[in-house]
Amino acid sequence: MAYAWATYPDSAGQFGRSLLNHLEILKTFPYVGGLVRERSGVRQLVHTPFLIYDAVFPEKRLVEVLHVWHASRRPPSL
Repeated sequence: MAYAWATYPDSAGQFGRSLLNHLEILKTFPYVGGLVRERSGVRQLVHTPFLIYDAVFPEKRLVEVLHVWHASRRPPSL
């Protein structure tokens, strides 16, 4: 990521802002991502090339982001 910031600061900044905007969607639509079959209660939202793993706690009105993971890597141990 440091390479992208150093080489393409405008593009990297734009991508970072778009990723944060995508995360903001979870405030209004906490169930927007698909369920992860292997992990109960964990959802996955795609923001290419990243996968955002989160868990929803409706009783606390909370969405917890567990991982922001590059899709080319092996899935995280959630």
